[in-house]
Amino acid sequence: MSMPLMPSERLCLKRTRHKLIQTMDVATILPPLRAANHFTVQEEQTIMADPRRRDRVAMFLDMVAQKGTETFKAFSNVLADQSPHLYLTMSEWDKEDSFDSGPSGKSCKLLRYCETVEFRCVGGGYV
Repeated sequence: MSMPLMPSERLCLKRTRHKLIQTMDVATILPPLRAANHFTVQEEQTIMADPRRRDRVAMFLDMVAQKGTETFKAFSNVLADQSPHLYLTMSEWDKEDSFDSGPSGKSCKLLRYCETVEFRCVGGGYV
């Protein structure tokens, strides 16, 4: 049995739920999660049977929350591949201003790098 969501994961889903429901296409996110056995064929069919895209996403997010940490992490990884902009929103990458855990004690929250994200040093800073 999977571990329940960590408080930070639950907060992440709650904080980004509206944005995900507005913009995410569960039809591209769900197949790799089913292939990795995080969702059953029956669960996928139940989600996809709803004719309203936003309701499909809401149902999917509810199931991710119920399934726990393992499924949440798999969802995050698939989202990073399929919709990097939504992954970055979910990971709050723009709230962090340091990429190392130096004296300020801050550390980068972006746990996975996508091919579409590029950091270049220009004038001593990242862009």
